[in-house]
Amino acid sequence: MPVAASRTFSLLRLLALGAALTGCGQHADSVPGRAGGPPGIALAQGGAVPGAATAAASKAGAGQPAQVFLMAGSISGDGNTDGYMLAAHFRDPDGVAGDAYGNIFVADTGNHTIRRITPNGMVSTVAGKAGEAGSRDGEGGQARFNTPMGLRIDSVGNLFVADSGNHTIRRIAPDGMVTTMAGKAGEAGAMDGAPGVGRLQQPARFAIGPDGVLYVADAVGGAIRKVAPDGMIATLAVGAPMHNPVDGSLVAKPLSGIRAIAADLSGNLYITNANLQMVLKISTDGQVSHVAGKTNQWDPDISDQIDGAGAQAQFARPGDIVTHRDGSLTVVDYHTVRRISAEGVVTTPPRFNRVSLANNYTALALDRDGAVLMANRNYEEHHVRSAGLSAIYRLHGDGGLTLVAPRPLAAPALSQYGIALPSFGPAALAAGPAGKLYVAGYAALHWLDALGRFVTVPLRAYGAGSISNPSPRTMGMDGAGNAYLVEHGIYKVTPDGWVLVVPAGLDYGGIAVARDGTIYATTVGQGAIYVIREEREPELFAGVPGVLGNGDGPREAATFGRLGGIALDGAGNLYVADTGNHTVRKIGVDGMVTTVAGRTGIAGDTDGAGATLRSPWYITTDHAGNVYVAEQGGYTVRRIARDGAVATVAGKLGSEGIALDSLGRIWGLAGAEGVVYIISDGALLKLIL
Repeated sequence: MPVAASRTFSLLRLLALGAALTGCGQHADSVPGRAGGPPGIALAQGGAVPGAATAAASKAGAGQPAQVFLMAGSISGDGNTDGYMLAAHFRDPDGVAGDAYGNIFVADTGNHTIRRITPNGMVSTVAGKAGEAGSRDGEGGQARFNTPMGLRIDSVGNLFVADSGNHTIRRIAPDGMVTTMAGKAGEAGAMDGAPGVGRLQQPARFAIGPDGVLYVADAVGGAIRKVAPDGMIATLAVGAPMHNPVDGSLVAKPLSGIRAIAADLSGNLYITNANLQMVLKISTDGQVSHVAGKTNQWDPDISDQIDGAGAQAQFARPGDIVTHRDGSLTVVDYHTVRRISAEGVVTTPPRFNRVSLANNYTALALDRDGAVLMANRNYEEHHVRSAGLSAIYRLHGDGGLTLVAPRPLAAPALSQYGIALPSFGPAALAAGPAGKLYVAGYAALHWLDALGRFVTVPLRAYGAGSISNPSPRTMGMDGAGNAYLVEHGIYKVTPDGWVLVVPAGLDYGGIAVARDGTIYATTVGQGAIYVIREEREPELFAGVPGVLGNGDGPREAATFGRLGGIALDGAGNLYVADTGNHTVRKIGVDGMVTTVAGRTGIAGDTDGAGATLRSPWYITTDHAGNVYVAEQGGYTVRRIARDGAVATVAGKLGSEGIALDSLGRIWGLAGAEGVVYIISDGALLKLIL
């Protein structure tokens, strides 16, 4: 092993961290051209499949934001982050539906979006934009929803949405196109009629009959509205008043208090009535009959949920309902789920945990195997926010619950290997040969392989010595797989774990490493860039040490402000984050320095012509020649295209928190083919471009 110096990086614990996570793509069923199988919703904005870099890049280039995927770490609380089997987040989901291929679709009500969970756990946004309510039709991410709630899928793969805030029913076709099927956005009403004439009011729960007709529970008007496949709205006529099974009295308005509705294979409808505290049946001829439950004086502090047959059973506040092929029913009933057999006997699964559900805001559906899916939302009652998790569950026959998403794998998987990404503070990222990604921070370097496994490469320090603070600022990789970490000095870690010291003598900030091991490094506060070739002493490469300025020209005479990171592109050009000048500077292979983005001395966040940057520090390039920059501790990632156009591709100015359109504080940035990796407030994120 070559001897580089007498000091070693002895305090830095290191892991090898590789594989660009291309193995984390969505499951592909045996349907040509469709990821995750029918209905084959086109993933126009939020559902870019990891690995599908070309298509995603074209969307980002057209002004679409990059998609955020959580790869490691954790995010707490509600949110709208997409991700792979780790910690995708939802905000008050209130609708769920399963298709024949194992995909689960979720109405992410609080985010105004429709999400998809594939059989292998990938969560993506298939329609709408998080945090942006609206009523626009269009493909996938171009469409807008306003408090979407109930979901159902028909036999040909159309996904129907009760767009409650818009008073409409929306249809998402298998190609991802969103259209308004019935009702008119912003106009509530109970008028029957053709599309454009008929009106709905706050639709939330509906069922699809065997003839393709939608039956919508009108909780406001105490009625059932029929929506034909052509969008024609009609009010369902019911027969004579129902007799109360307890005292024989007539119930003149059995639909007053309707909460939810389901249909069986024969076309019979089943409804839950919160006022009557009953489950009722409406046969195909319109006759209403009693199934189970009786009216009682409900007290939320007393358990009023009594099992039994028919009117002997007692419900508290019955909510959503689904039918099973064997004629039985499953009903949400105030923090729990009840079963009703085909004979009308009500039971409560013994293992069911009551406190795990929100109060009747839980939506039900069946998956492809007939298991019950539940969308559970946080809710507010008496102005107190529930402590439950906005999540999707699967209910088993014995009452046991399985969490579908978010899957709580991130924290256990990381802690099992002693890995802790920094919550606040710097971390270093670098993409190495064959797409390997290295992440370093707080005395550790992490490697996640293509199968999601963490691997440790034992280190063998050479020589003696230590560094003051084992938290590298930046890092780079050469073509042989050596990692270079900047912690004031520069430390080289060979693939077999040897830690060496690169000749330094200067306080370095950013680093870029060529495939042959040539190092380019910026200096802290000196406005100069040095080059280190073949582990020799550093040589001045560009700028005038100690002279800060903004002058372009030949690299030996050009001046720079306070410098941050530095990056190489595939052609050998260097890009420097000129933090002090709020610009990005280019050092061409011809030795000329030019300003490629930002306005000298003007901090800002504007995109487009005359774009401004704000203290750029992290900088990286992709294989297409685009440059990406981020402010240290900032909330956005900006892209500088080859033609100089600047666009914000991830994050939202002044919006803290990791979500589809916002990021936490950024502490690391690295580019690879078709993706950019970010360290953001304790999480490793991947942006699909």
